[in-house]
Amino acid sequence: MPQGLPRKIKVAFLLQAFVASIAITVGIVIAGWAIREHLMQQRLDVEAREFWTHRARDPSFAPPQAASIRGYLRTPGAPLTGIPHELRALAPGTHRLDDGRVVRVEARPAGTLYLLLDDFFATRSTLLMGIVAIALSLLVTYLLSWLTYRTSKRLVAPVSWL
Repeated sequence: MPQGLPRKIKVAFLLQAFVASIAITVGIVIAGWAIREHLMQQRLDVEAREFWTHRARDPSFAPPQAASIRGYLRTPGAPLTGIPHELRALAPGTHRLDDGRVVRVEARPAGTLYLLLDDFFATRSTLLMGIVAIALSLLVTYLLSWLTYRTSKRLVAPVSWL
């Protein structure tokens, strides 16, 4: 069995690279999800804080309207017209709608603010960043495993030959 030891080393390095690949991929996916959620919460916090600050100075200040965020304000006693149906029954707090959008509802004496955040851009950015991170991590892992395998194969060759 002249190839016994080199074959066992090869299997060990392949198994090690496989386990490292799974661990790296799972870690990056979990980290990406956590970062995306944190960024969305931060964005909603900032938008709500900015709105209430400006609203305190100027009662006619309108809720934010941008590409990825829509704001709706219901003043006390005002009808719910203009507020999307899926937002009307939500309690104060942060909610995720069935279509993936995130809603922040803040109730204050001055009114109820509904911030509707479309997470398409955050998801796309996180996905692209995750793909690059996974690809680079796996490339480095495989390259180092291959180089280490070649080195160990040369070191073990005389023992295997004996």
